[in-house]
Amino acid sequence: MSWRQTPVAVGDRFIRTGQPHRVMVVVAFDQRAGLPPHARLNVEDSSEELILGLSALTDTTLYRRV
Repeated sequence: MSWRQTPVAVGDRFIRTGQPHRVMVVVAFDQRAGLPPHARLNVEDSSEELILGLSALTDTTLYRRV
């Protein structure tokens, strides 16, 4: 399933498959010329920030929306 079929919006929450205790929230998008689109995420209850490709974020074998 591609990110174009399942839009991701700021505020959407995801968990990594197998890690339900670590919830990540989309806070912004990063779309640079020549690169695939990415999402900037913050881990809830933490100051940790991640950047993930939207294709990986919407791959249900890797991440699940909560």
